[in-house]
Amino acid sequence: HFDTTPRVDGRRLRVGYGSHHTTDADITFAQVADRGYAKAVLGHVASDGTNAARTGAEDDGFANTTVHLGAGRQTGNWDLSVVARATEANAEYDPSPAPRYVPMDGDRTTRSRVTTVGATARLNGADRFVPWLTVASTHTNREHAADRVVSNATIGRRDVATLSGNLLLDRQRLNLTAEYETERFEQTGQATPFGDPNHRQRAATSSVATEYQTDFGMLSVSASARGDFNDAFQGALSYRLGATTHTSPRWFVNVGRGVKNPTFIERFGYAPDVFIGNPHLQPETSIGYEVGMAQSWTDGSLILVVFDASPDEEIDGFAFDADLGGFTARNIAGQSRRRGAELTLEALWLGALWPGAYVYVDSEGGGVREPRRPRHLANLTVRRPLSGRVSMGAGLIQYGNSLDQDTSTYPATPVELDAFRLLRADLAIRPTPRWAIQLLVENALDEEYATVYGYRSPGASAMVRAVIEL
Repeated sequence: HFDTTPRVDGRRLRVGYGSHHTTDADITFAQVADRGYAKAVLGHVASDGTNAARTGAEDDGFANTTVHLGAGRQTGNWDLSVVARATEANAEYDPSPAPRYVPMDGDRTTRSRVTTVGATARLNGADRFVPWLTVASTHTNREHAADRVVSNATIGRRDVATLSGNLLLDRQRLNLTAEYETERFEQTGQATPFGDPNHRQRAATSSVATEYQTDFGMLSVSASARGDFNDAFQGALSYRLGATTHTSPRWFVNVGRGVKNPTFIERFGYAPDVFIGNPHLQPETSIGYEVGMAQSWTDGSLILVVFDASPDEEIDGFAFDADLGGFTARNIAGQSRRRGAELTLEALWLGALWPGAYVYVDSEGGGVREPRRPRHLANLTVRRPLSGRVSMGAGLIQYGNSLDQDTSTYPATPVELDAFRLLRADLAIRPTPRWAIQLLVENALDEEYATVYGYRSPGASAMVRAVIEL
């Protein structure tokens, strides 16, 4: 849930320039009144990019322009709001042809245009019952080109209407929701021996959901359930049960079941040298458990969570099919499993704030360790003011080793991706209350690493940014 409602008036300009001829700029206007608000944001980022291929020297650039508009008004007992967002993006990338299926220099581009509009009406007249209606529509257009000739294109549209209401009864809260969603997908392109990209698909989903929460003094419990009825798949039930104490430390436990339908791209998508859809995919389901505790004190906090999830019919979106001679999506036979623990710490020490986290995940699919999922992830950050106008920060990310596959052989050969660590740093200077200058450095040690076999890391980068309150 992203809330873009402005809280105070503001006019801000931010401009930056950095490595790889990267430019990043945005301007924000916000006006807030007693009974309404308006907001407008215009942003643009562009870069010459880097080379993901391990051979050659051709950089692949990108550009993105986004316009975001929002407004709200209180009229009588009604709160009305509207939002609109439009993005146009261009990205270059390298093909990954047979027989190695790793990037090599080439002229491939994707152009995307995404537009979203939405509106919400909320009735605040009753003390105990608050209903609201939200409608939204998203349109997506993408064109893929090879050597500057369009090879295939996709058009997507999603329309959603949601009617919801909260019933408040002393320490009890009940939500009832009904939703209707339609999705349309159209893909065009030239058929090849690897597949026919020409598809026109439509799906509709009706959903009902409820959530109940209550408080017993030292214990709060919640229960929720959702039923989805999709005309392409069988009806699906999701649920969640949870409880948390109001003690110190605070203890909590949750159990839930989720369902994920395959997307149109996973079922029918087609991109040369990249992906061929699988129309026979089935939804994946998962039952998960978590137990944890949270403790706070004057100078810090600690959260520890232990989790265990068992996906069934898990969708692998990057499976190599020797018969197709390319990559596709497939359901992993049998039950997968993900279990582990997450520790989050935050402490104020030596005049600096030290947030950090460590995650251990043991992820298996079909009885084997899942690719591209490291078992160990950790990060530690320090933020410290150096004076009233200068502050600095630094962060270290530790990424454990993981497994991937070399698909140039059949069957694919397992390969190990080495562990690595990334250092980032930033310095902020505020010469005046309305001016600020920021220096940001990513991968400061210029670590060479890979999270996907055959791809090269972008290396060190830096950016200088100025922020002006107008």
